[in-house]
Amino acid sequence: MLERAAAFIRETHASGDLLWDSVKDDIEFVLSHPNGWEGKQQALLRRAAVRAGLVEDTLEGRARVHFVSEGEASLNYCVGSGLMNEVVEVRGHSLLQYQR
Repeated sequence: MLERAAAFIRETHASGDLLWDSVKDDIEFVLSHPNGWEGKQQALLRRAAVRAGLVEDTLEGRARVHFVSEGEASLNYCVGSGLMNEVVEVRGHSLLQYQR
């Protein structure tokens, strides 16, 4: 997937090679995982990201791998897409008011 993203940037953007080279070492990866997974499982996922070559096996490289549970990811999607605007109220006010 990373290789395809790199190819897309290189092929479709003006100075795509320069653009990719300027960002490739600073990419932050956010991986989702099942609810309830914690430190042990996240450590395994981080190790897999290193073995896959997504990040370097350094403190800085491993720090570029972040995690979100499936529940958090689903909630973020619903809030961000406006699916909850009519459903969720905070102290009698629509959530939409708080997003502006």
